Amino acid sequence: METPPSHRRCPGGHLFEASDPHPYCPSCRSCSLEQPCDICRAWQPTSAGGSPRPRGLAVIEESTRVSLTTTPPWNPFRLDTGEAVIGVTLADPDVYRGDYSALYHAKVLNMYIDVLAALGQDPDLTSNVWARGKLAHYVSSIMAARQEQTPSSFFGYNLTSILQAQLILSEEYFRVNRFALSLMAIALCQQNETFGQQFEDILTAHPGTYLYGIDEASMITLACLCLNTQGCSSAAQDAEKFVSKNLKSSLNVYSLGLGSQALIATEKPVYLRQIRNAVCAIKRKLDISETMDHGLGVSQILPPFANRSFLDIVRLPPLGQSQGHRLSIL
Repeated sequence: METPPSHRRCPGGHLFEASDPHPYCPSCRSCSLEQPCDICRAWQPTSAGGSPRPRGLAVIEESTRVSLTTTPPWNPFRLDTGEAVIGVTLADPDVYRGDYSALYHAKVLNMYIDVLAALGQDPDLTSNVWARGKLAHYVSSIMAARQEQTPSSFFGYNLTSILQAQLILSEEYFRVNRFALSLMAIALCQQNETFGQQFEDILTAHPGTYLYGIDEASMITLACLCLNTQGCSSAAQDAEKFVSKNLKSSLNVYSLGLGSQALIATEKPVYLRQIRNAVCAIKRKLDISETMDHGLGVSQILPPFANRSFLDIVRLPPLGQSQGHRLSIL
């Protein structure tokens, strides 16, 4: 097995430092460890004279292929195309013009069809399915796609206004399910829309106690970091600590993915090793063909392989500007 060189320059031109126990480039945070470890075993050998290539890219490429080639025909219960768009776009912002560009645009169109079909039946999207976090997923995915249609101007519909009305409609549900409320908070926050104080109070209540464990704590971390208010700051710290304490390799790949996204979003170097270990655990456990044909897996698991989280949707470059993968996890 080949291992990464002890010294080389990263894509940004910075020279790696080979120091113990796990050096990384401060620019792109790519590994430069001389001795193989669980993390470095993720590196993929290349031909002579080439730079080692993280196997994380292979995970992204194969997962993208599976996701984009397994879109089922429309039916009222197909509700994961938005999550798939979020995941593959965060993993590779240039996917819209890469080898799978036609399939990606088809996925985006199918995402539009899902929303328009639901709007055709219920213009206010008041059903339990759509009013309890599902529309929030689609609002975020429309932002991620970066196309002509926007959440506030979606074929004549203002989805952000509908989302705000859903907050009030489903308030009692959100008091119990703060995971879903976090999705609402992130979608509205990234649209610079109001997330009322009463809902922030629900989101930040009972610090350190999370009904759905690390998954809920991860989403609350992301939501509070996005809202970035004084009340959310303390709640984000509590949730972040819970995630860090409970992000273990024994978790399923979905929880490992969400937990990694939460810690990535903090942008704290202290979590780098833990994030890498979590992503390596995902890689060891992941059955791409069984997991990546569902949008849930794509959105929760794939972004950490590119060192991104849901919060990076607003940081995606405009169409036409290249950004690509972040070679910083594997």
